[in-house]
Amino acid sequence: MSSQRLDPGSSKKPAAAEVRPLTEVEARQVFAAIAAKGEEIAFEYLLEGCECRAQLMIEHLEAMGINPGRAWAVSVGKRLVVQNPVNPRTTIKWGNHTAPTIVVEGVEHGVLVIDPSLSPTGPLTLVQWAELMRARAIEVSAVPLTQTEILSRQAARALAGQDLDAIVFRLSCGQAPIPERGGSGFVLGADPPEGCSAYAHRKMIDYLAARSNRPR
Repeated sequence: MSSQRLDPGSSKKPAAAEVRPLTEVEARQVFAAIAAKGEEIAFEYLLEGCECRAQLMIEHLEAMGINPGRAWAVSVGKRLVVQNPVNPRTTIKWGNHTAPTIVVEGVEHGVLVIDPSLSPTGPLTLVQWAELMRARAIEVSAVPLTQTEILSRQAARALAGQDLDAIVFRLSCGQAPIPERGGSGFVLGADPPEGCSAYAHRKMIDYLAARSNRPR
């Protein structure tokens, strides 16, 4: 059995014998294929459920022969803020947000984020993704961090007269961004007892119904 570790978000053959980053053209094609799943995934329902949207997108990416990763934006200095698609004059605030990533050659930090909820037109760099949540002072981490390490980074920035709005994690699926909270990185905490996939599919039925019943 091969012990080769796939880079999160890279493409692979069915036998996982070849691993390579995607081109930007391929990344846009992958994004379009995922964004077209709006009848299955409630991209426009932003009040909750980002972990479920991410899980379903990850499953679709894997079915396409792609080894996806996960991006997590964890607020530190202030909450993440996005425009409310139901009422553009209002905003929605999050403590954290997650979406899948794919490895793409030649882009900053090596990955692009697939998040049609925030960007319906194409994939985003980690910095662009954070900016859409009004997190402009960020640090990107390719490894999990303890809560103490996050607070230390915030303190170091404060001593230098700088803000830290959020930590943006670029991780493999199965990695928890803050390990002491437990779980596999599906949420910032323990995984649901029924399993991440079963939970995501069950909850998505509710989110799709809520999206359909929202006031016009």
